[in-house]
Amino acid sequence: MASRLARAMDPGAFFDRADIEAEVKIPDGRGGYYSGGWEAIPGGAGIPVAIQPLSSDERIRAMQAAGDITHEVVTSVYVPGVKADHRLRVTTDGGRLLYLVAAPIELGRRQRLRLLCREREE
Repeated sequence: MASRLARAMDPGAFFDRADIEAEVKIPDGRGGYYSGGWEAIPGGAGIPVAIQPLSSDERIRAMQAAGDITHEVVTSVYVPGVKADHRLRVTTDGGRLLYLVAAPIELGRRQRLRLLCREREE
């Protein structure tokens, strides 16, 4: 019998692996910060995820095509500390980057996370 708290998912759906990364901010000495790159959050490396594309959009700006692709990502485990300003690096797909666009949604009693992400194609 499936749990009433979390939507049942096929374990084979978590085919991809991803690192959940946060931007490293270094103080500039004047009250601001500059970026020191990105690194995986504690417990956020090599997470099995299921990635589903939701929509896509393409525009032409300054004679260049740019597209946004929106995805729903579900983690196979709960990862604490995930915020809306983090990103996912899909390590099984050549390092593809997915940026979170909303706060994570907890599924069940901290069993999984549902993340809405945007992949920018340029």
